[in-house]
Amino acid sequence: MPTADMLKTRARIALESMRYQAEIPGDGEQDSAGTRPSAETPAPARPPQSSHHQPAPASGERYGGWKPDFPKPEAARFIEARNATKRPQYLSPLQPGDWEGKDMFVSADGKVGAAVAPDGDIQNVFTNEGPKGAGAEAIMEAMNRGGHTLDCYAGHLPLFYAQCGFVETGRRKFNREYAPPNWDDEHDDDPDVVFTALGEHLNDEQIRNTVGQPRSEWTHPAVSSRYYTDWDAARFDS
Repeated sequence: MPTADMLKTRARIALESMRYQAEIPGDGEQDSAGTRPSAETPAPARPPQSSHHQPAPASGERYGGWKPDFPKPEAARFIEARNATKRPQYLSPLQPGDWEGKDMFVSADGKVGAAVAPDGDIQNVFTNEGPKGAGAEAIMEAMNRGGHTLDCYAGHLPLFYAQCGFVETGRRKFNREYAPPNWDDEHDDDPDVVFTALGEHLNDEQIRNTVGQPRSEWTHPAVSSRYYTDWDAARFDS
């Protein structure tokens, strides 16, 4: 029979689970940001930062000779590679000092890279004419380095990150006051900022195979119904 201590422990776990799920509004709920989208948001799993296993090296044949080797660059080199993107409107100005304490990496050819903040937030993921699937290699590398949250603009990216095991934890309305200097109002409109956290644990080959499928076969993630007005709160809850 369960002891009194065991019963108390089970009751505490059940209470904490109910409290966590209650933090995520359901269909049609509101907060200070206004009306919510109709899709419900499942409570995402919150794995420890070091949960992703060491990635299995991908064969160069998969990417036509390109290999996912990611040496650590100097901050200036990382910024130079990142700024080579064809979508500068999505980038905020950076200086080498902005990267103190962050774990940066760039592929040997300078086409693919990302950074991981000390709190496990994956930032500045970029692929500049890298082979198809190279972005997934950068995400796996970031997870191997302790990355477990990231944010992006609504559109293609949340769908892509979902194939790597990330789930939406919340959204924030686009604020033109904080838009990057090169933002294209006519082309890019006002996309939500989507906050995500690592949920389902997929091994490297599962991620590679999923991302390698036609996009029509990708799994579409649940859209979060929780909108934040405070950026830090959205980050904290992811």
